[in-house]
Amino acid sequence: MDKIVIIDTKPQDLNRYKVPASASIVNLLTIDKITPEDINNTRYNFCITPAALLELLENYKKELALDNYLTLKSKNECYKLHINQVDFFSAEQKYVLVNSANKQMLIDETLNNLEEKYSANFLRIHRKYLVNKKKIYALKKQQEQFVVLLENIEQPLIVSRRQLPQVRKFLKCLS
Repeated sequence: MDKIVIIDTKPQDLNRYKVPASASIVNLLTIDKITPEDINNTRYNFCITPAALLELLENYKKELALDNYLTLKSKNECYKLHINQVDFFSAEQKYVLVNSANKQMLIDETLNNLEEKYSANFLRIHRKYLVNKKKIYALKKQQEQFVVLLENIEQPLIVSRRQLPQVRKFLKCLS
């Protein structure tokens, strides 16, 4: 008959205990202490505390929240685009152009409103540009101005002198 061992410790600390190799282990750790390696180990079963489960569900709901989606409309089509799929927003006269994975669409929204709504995900680099923080990989000086380079985007985007300190501060946080 297999033994069941209930523990509240990290799996790597399990060596301190004399647990038979044939025993099933139920770990009472909270979600934030579990590593992917722990989950892949078939010897462990995890018991999630109610508080951790609620936190997990809240995070999931936030991810699915409609506020995280943009509705893009053209003459014949309507798209829903998750905010994380947007590379950058650029101002074009009174409209804003949404730039995403080889697709560009106009929305009737101001950059100021977008910046206010998605400040956790986007960084203002110029009065004309609002870029996805996750896509920025470099700040570079070209001729007399600074530009940011974004993943999968060939076109460098100009950084204004006014926004340069915030861009530098953000990039220091990344390193």
